[in-house]
Amino acid sequence: MAKKRKDERAEYGDGSIYPNKDGSFTVAVRLKKGQKPTRRRAADIATAEVVKANLLKLRDQGIVSNTAELDTALVTLSRLRDDYIDVEQSLQLFETFINRWYNEVVKRRKSITERTLEHYRGMIRRYLLPIFGQMTLIQIKAPHVNDFLNQLSDHLSDGTVKHAFGVLNQALNTAAAWKFIPFNPFAGVEKPKAKKLQKPALAVAHVRSLLAVVEPHPHATLYHVMGTLGTRLGETLALRRIDFNADFSEVQIATQISYHTHKRVSPKDDSMRPLPVPPRLQARLQTQWELISAQQEDAGPDFQNQGLLFPSEAGTPFQSSNIEKAWHGYTKRTKTKAYAYDGFKKKANLPDWATIHSLRSFVATTLEDVGAEQRTTGHILGHGAKNVTEKYIRRQMSTMRRALEKVEGVLWTAEADSKEGSG
Repeated sequence: MAKKRKDERAEYGDGSIYPNKDGSFTVAVRLKKGQKPTRRRAADIATAEVVKANLLKLRDQGIVSNTAELDTALVTLSRLRDDYIDVEQSLQLFETFINRWYNEVVKRRKSITERTLEHYRGMIRRYLLPIFGQMTLIQIKAPHVNDFLNQLSDHLSDGTVKHAFGVLNQALNTAAAWKFIPFNPFAGVEKPKAKKLQKPALAVAHVRSLLAVVEPHPHATLYHVMGTLGTRLGETLALRRIDFNADFSEVQIATQISYHTHKRVSPKDDSMRPLPVPPRLQARLQTQWELISAQQEDAGPDFQNQGLLFPSEAGTPFQSSNIEKAWHGYTKRTKTKAYAYDGFKKKANLPDWATIHSLRSFVATTLEDVGAEQRTTGHILGHGAKNVTEKYIRRQMSTMRRALEKVEGVLWTAEADSKEGSG
């Protein structure tokens, strides 16, 4: 082999290959600056080039810094080749792989919602990348995963830890299926269990108190919808005039407002459902639409008329965060003073554990109290079918109407109506 001229020599630290008298080749690479080169033999020049490239990659990615670590890594690489693992892919950074997995696997799942995608993005950005981002796939072992779970458990809820575990487990399952790693290191880790506390349901008196407190608010009818039909907050904020029939006696739950993007998105298939509207709520919705229509006539040129029943001042979807601010209360600060405003929750003297979602739990509990079948309750709330048979059972509008009218009857008894009238 002709010797390289001085100006053709590799840069310091790039490693070198030179021939031996027996026709083989020697690869020399410095694993650490100042150390003697580590040498390995190769039968031919092509193999020598591959060995050098792997040695440089192992060194540059911090996997090896001395001969002992190198020998361990080379044994691992040899075993991976025997197991038909893609060595090149196993040496990629976890950050590179997780981004590819999110774009090529998660985003392409059928019926996945924007809220679920945001959940995956949040888990990856907040919890996975800070710990595993700069590790190669082959470096991630069961002890690393166990330490990761222990770190999260020290300052996060059981539910969040379980979700982060699930996202990482799914990603590494894909890495193993694609032959980027020999197996998922989660095999040696105990799955965390989330302790889900069962909150009590709001009492009828609680809901009546809340509806009395919100009455002067422009979006008071929103709380009436959630407290009567059991709709989710995003579903309620998305309600448009075209979702109702002519006299507001029926509504089609077909869209929802994303909590993160504030845009209209399609819910899961099981959440798309028709619902009957009981008489009292029907009258409130008619009045609400008349009020919104009058406001739209007086609105300026920048008003975006999207036909919403609960629009913002600009006509766009009202943000969930603003609804929650009104619920919990907030503080408004000026240069000289801070003003605290109590939320609806405190004004209505609701329990500490109560959330806006508690209205949905109230409807579910009341449906059970009035004798509605579990299947009917599931249809009203938009819960997924639990078995194949249930998927073929059609929602009966008359059955749901009887159930929801009973809920409205519980909420607005003759005694409550008389108190409301005298107030």
